[in-house]
Amino acid sequence: MREGGKDFRTSSPITAQVFEDEHIDIHHIFPQKWCKDAKIDPKIFDTIINKTAISARTNRMIGGKAPSLYLKEIEKRAGISRNELNSTLETHLIDPSLLREDEFVKFIDARRTELLELIASATGKAMGAAVDEPEPIESDVEEEGETDDSLEEAA
Repeated sequence: MREGGKDFRTSSPITAQVFEDEHIDIHHIFPQKWCKDAKIDPKIFDTIINKTAISARTNRMIGGKAPSLYLKEIEKRAGISRNELNSTLETHLIDPSLLREDEFVKFIDARRTELLELIASATGKAMGAAVDEPEPIESDVEEEGETDDSLEEAA
């Protein structure tokens, strides 16, 4: 909220008042259903890196659809342009092009870097090498029980 995050559908800033009035949800940017269908390890998709605050109404609109599909639906139903929605996504430290192309691995790597930089700025402490050059997550689906240590450390 302090950084000016806006609701995907309304482009309204998420303030403390909006948080209460709009019943803000913590939304999986790449929805859980989509991730499970893509066989992505929950230890990766169920982290803060893949979550953000949006209104409950917007969250229901998104459902389990791929980002490439739900973004088009938001534009159509809310009557907003692609550029306006892209600007709103950027307020959440989301690269719109990666979301629009359903590029989960690249999205996770890019957003992890953005969030670490935000943490470093807020705390006044460098977050280590991960801020400068984060190790990319494995692009192959991990076997159950395996983890990506660099992702867990970043989260």
